[in-house]
Amino acid sequence: MSEVRTKPPPAMATGVSDAGDVRLDVTAQLITLAQGIFLVELEADDTAVTEMGMVLPAARLDPLPSPGNARAHFSTLADTSLVLPGTHPSFLRVTGGTIAVLLTIYKLNGAPPPRLRVTALQPGAIVTSRSSGPAPKPDAALPSLPLIVTVHVSGHGDLTASGGMWAASPDAAAPIEGISIEAGAPLEPDSLEYQAIMGQDWVSPWMRGGEFCGSRQLALALLGVRVRLRGAAAETHRCQIWGHFDGTEVGPFESGDSCELNGAPLQGLRITVLERPTAKAKRR
Repeated sequence: MSEVRTKPPPAMATGVSDAGDVRLDVTAQLITLAQGIFLVELEADDTAVTEMGMVLPAARLDPLPSPGNARAHFSTLADTSLVLPGTHPSFLRVTGGTIAVLLTIYKLNGAPPPRLRVTALQPGAIVTSRSSGPAPKPDAALPSLPLIVTVHVSGHGDLTASGGMWAASPDAAAPIEGISIEAGAPLEPDSLEYQAIMGQDWVSPWMRGGEFCGSRQLALALLGVRVRLRGAAAETHRCQIWGHFDGTEVGPFESGDSCELNGAPLQGLRITVLERPTAKAKRR
């Protein structure tokens, strides 16, 4: 048997039987979307969490096969395929024409339905094309402890660089759409956590330990990143970040600072982690 925890408590009675089992309402409908990029948000007055950890209400978007060239790519920018209330926005990109999308809503039996908001983004609001700005200079790598920095670059896929080196496409002009970072020994793999900046007030969840952060197949360029040390490493080490934006190199930014430049697309990323001199002195 399962239990739910809700706010306020009276909402629990609408979705739980006398035996304690969770009772769900599941509804589905088709929506049609034209070509474009859409911001998807779910709003609800109250939420519940089942004993199995499912958050309610929730929504799911499944693009249906199209006989033509229309295609849709959906991303929640998180580790779940569900759209949840009060979390980071999700994105749906439709290309090649109009497409049908199956919308499924999950909620507690008797609870009021959530409100789904689908907003068409203005062209160029987040999506950016290749820039003709100059590439970062092929500087020698800066000193750094071992890091694996992977960037997902538009038109090039996943590319990897070590700590202190630039992570960018070969021409350094294509925008970065996602990142993952993993620290090497002597640091723990999850000593760093990172966040993608997608737009004004739009950021991804904090990720760590090589988890992917950002989007693939949505053509959503990152407008910046935040990287910070965590745990014991934050006390003993220093992290610095550089970015390349539309022909301009900026940095270094310190751990936790926003590496961005006036809404320009991120095209190159360099990260270093070094032990603080005071920490070295203590070890001696």
